[in-house]
Amino acid sequence: MAKKQNTLKLFERIKIDPSWAFSEIEKMEFGNKKDIFLLKLKSFSSTRNNYKRYLGSPLRYAGGKSLAVGYIIQLLPDNIKKVVSPFIGGASVEIAMAKELGIKVIGYDIFDVLVNYWQVQFSQL
Repeated sequence: MAKKQNTLKLFERIKIDPSWAFSEIEKMEFGNKKDIFLLKLKSFSSTRNNYKRYLGSPLRYAGGKSLAVGYIIQLLPDNIKKVVSPFIGGASVEIAMAKELGIKVIGYDIFDVLVNYWQVQFSQL
């Protein structure tokens, strides 16, 4: 509970002075990769979205989740080791999980060429 309170206090301070966060983040024992990633993805200029679009995926895909990455990652439990995605599509969330959080991702889709493409991409992360 104390960790969540510290995170909330940090987010409140960042709203006041965003430049403070990025200079202080290296000095802090902040918790985990998820908290740090969400902090970097936080939007300070938009009143509509709390998080910026995640630009980790090279593909734009119909129904893509690049704007929802922050919201989805925020809801993940801290102890996840592997994620299986039945509809990988543009893989914005999956790339964020693999690249930013170090979570192993297994992806499937009905479009086999897309699955082959992502297998190669994930093997190079």
